[in-house]
Amino acid sequence: AAEFRLARQAAQAEQLERLSQALPLAQVRLPFLFVGSLGPAEVERLAEELSAGFAALPAAVEAGPGAGALKSGSRKRTDRETS
Repeated sequence: AAEFRLARQAAQAEQLERLSQALPLAQVRLPFLFVGSLGPAEVERLAEELSAGFAALPAAVEAGPGAGALKSGSRKRTDRETS
């Protein structure tokens, strides 16, 4: 069991590094919970961690792609609207 866990941790670390290289974006990582199953208390803990992680993200990331590209109240017209 210990060998499997170590191999799994190594594989996860490799994937996280690969994703960090391919997608240089802010990441929110949740802690591993050493429990047999997730119940309401564990879900609450993960939700709190996720919320704190989102709050720590830079404002530009929270705004999303293209944020600020359009002025307030304006929008791009589609081809259908212009013809």
